[in-house]
Amino acid sequence: MEVHPAQTERELRAWYGLYLDTMRRLAVPPRPFHFFEIAWEQLQPRGLMRLLLAERYEAGRSKLLAGSLFLTFGQTFFYAFTGWRREDLSLRPNDVIQWQAIHNACAEGYRYYDFGEVDKDDQGLADFKSKWGAEPKWLYRYYYPAPRELETGIFQCSSRTRQFSSAVWRRLPIKASVLLSDLLHHYF
Repeated sequence: MEVHPAQTERELRAWYGLYLDTMRRLAVPPRPFHFFEIAWEQLQPRGLMRLLLAERYEAGRSKLLAGSLFLTFGQTFFYAFTGWRREDLSLRPNDVIQWQAIHNACAEGYRYYDFGEVDKDDQGLADFKSKWGAEPKWLYRYYYPAPRELETGIFQCSSRTRQFSSAVWRRLPIKASVLLSDLLHHYF
C-alpha cells in the first residue's frame, strides 16, 4: 500500500465516490462535490488543503482503498473528510493515511493535529482517534434561528427519529442521497 497526495481533480473525483459510499453507510448527508471542487481550486494551490490517498498495487494496476481530506490553518493541521472501501478495511488504509498525515504535519512545523469531531454516541470513532493520543475537547455550536424539535431529534443518535432516518438513508441509492444532501446542506 502506498499513500500519496492527490495531484489532479480526477483523483479528487475518484475519492469523492468513496466518500459518498462511506457517508451513506454512516447515515451522514455528504457535502456536494461542488464544495470539494471549489476547495480544491482555491485552497489546494495555497497549501491549505490536501487529499491523501491510499492505494494498493496489484498486477500493475492501482486500486484506491481510502482517502482523507485535510485542511490547514495557522499552526493546526485538521482531519476533515474521509472515504474508504468497506471491503478493504482489514488492510487498515485509514491508519496508514493518519500516520502519514501526522508525520507530514510534524515535518512541516504544525503544532496541533485536530482529529475533528466525534458524536458522543460514536464510540468506534472515538476509539480510532484516541489510539493516536487524541484528547477530547468540547465543541459548542450555536444556531440562529433555533432548530425545531424535528430537526434537533434527527441529530440525537438515540432518538427514534434519528434511528429511522439513518435506516432509510443507508438504503437510498447514492444519487438520491446526493440530491437530498444538496437540499439539506443548503437548508442548514
